[in-house]
Amino acid sequence: MKIKITIGLFLLAFLCLFPSNGFANAGLFGGNGQNVSLESTEKVQMVSEDVDIYLARAEQPVTGGMKWETVDKAHYTCHFELKNLTDKDVTVSVGFPLSGNNFFLPRYDEKNEDINQGKIISQFNFIAGTTHGTYPIRYVRTDVKKQFTHIFLWEMTFKANETINLLVSYSMRGYYGLGMTQKKPYLFGRNRYGYGFEYLSEFDTAITQIFGYVTATGKSWHGAIEKATFTIHVGEYEKYLEKRGASEIDEDYVYYRQQQARAPFSALYRRITPAGWSEQGEKNKRVVVYRFTDFKPEMEISIQYAFLLIPRNLNDYRKTVSILKENYNKNRAMLKANTLSEWDMNAEKNIADIILEYYGISTNNAAIKPFLERQIWYPADAPRKIDTELKENLLKMEYAPVMQSK
Repeated sequence: MKIKITIGLFLLAFLCLFPSNGFANAGLFGGNGQNVSLESTEKVQMVSEDVDIYLARAEQPVTGGMKWETVDKAHYTCHFELKNLTDKDVTVSVGFPLSGNNFFLPRYDEKNEDINQGKIISQFNFIAGTTHGTYPIRYVRTDVKKQFTHIFLWEMTFKANETINLLVSYSMRGYYGLGMTQKKPYLFGRNRYGYGFEYLSEFDTAITQIFGYVTATGKSWHGAIEKATFTIHVGEYEKYLEKRGASEIDEDYVYYRQQQARAPFSALYRRITPAGWSEQGEKNKRVVVYRFTDFKPEMEISIQYAFLLIPRNLNDYRKTVSILKENYNKNRAMLKANTLSEWDMNAEKNIADIILEYYGISTNNAAIKPFLERQIWYPADAPRKIDTELKENLLKMEYAPVMQSK
């Protein structure tokens, strides 16, 4: 008797900041070759799931180049306890579907499947096995419905009522690029600026890095998972990001030269979803942990870093205002002036108050309230550390006086 089962994990390539996508992790697959399809089983239970995610820097400088080696990565080590619930031997085809930044992967050769097998399995450093040895891995590009991509399959045989501890490890690139900082639903086009000040739209984008782990297809196993733990190791990686900034300095890369006006003074904002995680440890040892009992695999874990257009000191604030005004004037000239409002007298005050609000300092500025309410970082959960000189100068700024008509 043979049952086709797939334990899957998806790392998603997000096209905008803090999205929600529908791919998932563990599931039962039936069929062969490219014709595999998602099913369900009552014969095998995933008793426990224990996943460690280690975020790590790329092999080469991160400067925006669209190469596998220039995008930061995550290493995954997964321990699954699988139990045959029947009193008969069961052979299953188990696998992980991975989805992500497909344009970083080796080019798929339609005529040479052997090349695809070697290239892509090694690209992900994919290994599956037990303490007794590893399984031969077979790569399938997609399922029959094209819901899942990069499916890694192998055979497992359970004796009657046997429990097997399955170990899986691999590496996956995250997403690196520009993303939206708006809350959903996103606003686009001219109506995007319900804030009333077009220059504030510059704050709607950020240089973004995203990693993830999705559990939803685990519903195709029998029952709930008795115990699940997900541990994200963030300490070393965040120390590196704070030092690096949005990009690593390398004057040989054109992309970096285009972005360097923004990158050096961007504040690093982190958001991990869903809620309910706990942060433990200190400095380089910091980890984020989710622990569950009777876990129903439906959630999507997303680890998201955004380098916002929020300055870290007074000098950077002045650069920020200068760049925003320059960009505004260029847009005004390009759009023949009549489509943009004036750089109003309170523009710098509004920008200053946005920065203060990011750092958790309330300004009661009604003019920027519509903008703030659409930002993923607002309101601040707690005050963020702000440079003293920057804070003092921003708090000194006042509104322009109202002109009285004669």
